[in-house]
Amino acid sequence: MSPPSPSAVPSHTIRNRQYYEDDQGHQWTRRINPHDGSTTAWTACFPEPGHRDNLTDPLALSVVLQNQAPGEPRHWSLVVGVPNKPGLVYQVTGDATFMHYNHERDRNIWIEDETYTSYQVVGELDQDGQNRVGDAVNITPPPQAENRRAVTENCQGWVVRVLRKLQSQDVISADVVDKVEAMVEPVG
Repeated sequence: MSPPSPSAVPSHTIRNRQYYEDDQGHQWTRRINPHDGSTTAWTACFPEPGHRDNLTDPLALSVVLQNQAPGEPRHWSLVVGVPNKPGLVYQVTGDATFMHYNHERDRNIWIEDETYTSYQVVGELDQDGQNRVGDAVNITPPPQAENRRAVTENCQGWVVRVLRKLQSQDVISADVVDKVEAMVEPVG
């Protein structure tokens, strides 16, 4: 899967981000600099070809990635909802020595947050799956450490632990969790 050429015409623009879908159904996004109109390189959004984005779609569980300060690993959260629409955001935030739950309802993280970079749908959810996600995110403790030197994980590690719980309950597949875990960045 090769990114589109820099001159590819986006299908739509939302705030400071352009979107493009190629002939194979792969979805791409890039940021627009609001000051000079320049754009970054296209990056994959990750949904599988044939992904539908309308209100009749089943709810999805997505891993959403956001930029942080330069040199910092990206922030990860889990979103239950239809991608690009308001949903339920499950996340842990704070210093890696003492993170805490910071869940938000009816938030459109894709549009409302300028730090948004990409997402990956990891599964579709029926009502039972939604309940299991709600349980898993609230029983998986946020990362904590005695001091900075003892930090071994951040929000990315927490997301992987939640996904492994959901895998053990057959809510999502092991190969999807393996793909997400392979994206974990080193803890700074």
